[in-house]
Amino acid sequence: MIFVSTEDIEAPIEVVYRAVSDFDSFERSALRRGLEVKPLDENALDGAVQGWNVVFQYRGKKRESAARLIDVVPDQGFTINGGTGGLHGAMVVDLVALSKMHTRLKVTVELSAKTLSSRLLLQSMKLAKTKLRQRFEKRVSTMAQDIEDRFKPGTKT
Repeated sequence: MIFVSTEDIEAPIEVVYRAVSDFDSFERSALRRGLEVKPLDENALDGAVQGWNVVFQYRGKKRESAARLIDVVPDQGFTINGGTGGLHGAMVVDLVALSKMHTRLKVTVELSAKTLSSRLLLQSMKLAKTKLRQRFEKRVSTMAQDIEDRFKPGTKT
């Protein structure tokens, strides 16, 4: 199952990249939503987090997931792979400079199943795909609007 959302943002690509790669902010947001988030590589030599362990409730069950930052291209995007049980997911964030002050943000999430139970879970998600797609697109749109609101031409960011 694949979800794709594209937004054009009125801000330079450097500003958009800084915002979409602010993983500390995403960790805090997840904690506010009731998820438990712990860095995978707390003792990394350079201090940069390379992944996260996430614990959350879904359908009344406590689930654990790991996500790892696998590819980073500064000012262009990144890829995060992760999964729980037999469910695997990949998120790709791509940035394209449309002009000096406009950037296109494309977020792609692909989910796949490896086990029977994860296939059943993915199948139930497919039944609600329209609603899930709308929620996904709204999240990306809200993030794009927040970036635009924080960046105003002529202000320092």
